[in-house]
Amino acid sequence: MFGCSYEYDNKRTKHHREAAQLLEKTMLASQHLLGEAKATNENLEGNFDKVLQMIAQKQIQSLNTEAAVLKKGYEEKVGRMESTIDQNTQQMIKGAEGTLEKQLATFTQTLMDHTSKSEQMVTEKTKEMLEEVEEEVAKYKSDKIAKVDKTILELIQKTYKDILGKSIPPNIHQELILEALEKTKKDGMFDI
Repeated sequence: MFGCSYEYDNKRTKHHREAAQLLEKTMLASQHLLGEAKATNENLEGNFDKVLQMIAQKQIQSLNTEAAVLKKGYEEKVGRMESTIDQNTQQMIKGAEGTLEKQLATFTQTLMDHTSKSEQMVTEKTKEMLEEVEEEVAKYKSDKIAKVDKTILELIQKTYKDILGKSIPPNIHQELILEALEKTKKDGMFDI
């Protein structure tokens, strides 16, 4: 974008300089012709003097007209160049905006992909940890139930020996104890 502006300024400066030089040459030529016309006037007499003055004046007018035409052409050319540069600049800006939008969309998509992958990894790790905790809880519960079962069985056996051991045969007594334990488990008494 800055390259176009620099190029434009260089061309504009060059054309201004050329126009100024042309105008300077025209003015010098006009002054020279006027000077010559004056000198000729002093040296010539009568009609010849008037004819030369008219020719000189026509030449000066012609040069001034030519200079005005050149100046107008120069200004038109500079105007067209400015318009072309403005159009090119607008196209470059639109192109840059499009490229930036594409890069932003790509960045956003990449970020979303990485976020999705990270979320998936966290979900999987959480699931693994939850499964491990559930296994540990199940093992802990199983160990506690086994310990309670053992304690109750020991307590019942001791009670049996002390109180009931003499009145009920051991095989019936064992059946009664196991049925009581199963019933207690079904009722949820040992849920931890």
